[in-house]
Amino acid sequence: MITAIYASHREGGNTDKMLDIFTDQLNNKTEIKKIKLINYNLNLCKACLDCHQDSKCILNDDIITLYNDIDQADGILISSPIYFASVTSALKILIDRAEPYRAKYVLNDQASSKIKPGFFLGAGSYQTDIFYKNAKEIIINYFHSLNTEYFDDLFFKGLKEKDDLSKVDFYEEKIRQAANRYYNSFNL
Repeated sequence: MITAIYASHREGGNTDKMLDIFTDQLNNKTEIKKIKLINYNLNLCKACLDCHQDSKCILNDDIITLYNDIDQADGILISSPIYFASVTSALKILIDRAEPYRAKYVLNDQASSKIKPGFFLGAGSYQTDIFYKNAKEIIINYFHSLNTEYFDDLFFKGLKEKDDLSKVDFYEEKIRQAANRYYNSFNL
């Protein structure tokens, strides 16, 4: 199963469409669990570090459901608009709440031999690579905390309006090719 995380605050925006095309390409090959972060109640991390003791978060919200979906996944996909050289606030909350994973896999060195492949889809109005590089580094570190290898990414730049993806030449073909590379390289 692949867990696909939609991080956009807007339904049907460019990155939602990107992830829909990507998962559509994989749909006949593997099960897809779609997660739209805007539909989940997630509290801010309290930085209490209690999770360092037992790898569990003390906050009682929808994070447990998301942890289960991440734990069951064979691969993880993330799509996010790029805002101010970063990912959305909804995704940043999920990332900040990954401290139990970081405690388990990084601090306590309990990494599983089964490493999940991760893929990042992003889009933004920026044309400059530095904005996408910063967002990519955030996801690389997040994936590392989840015992997930950053396989690859696909960014579409200069998308200012909700439907600008449709103006990009061969966008659907590029996304489907990326999905095939992802699937074929790891034989999910």
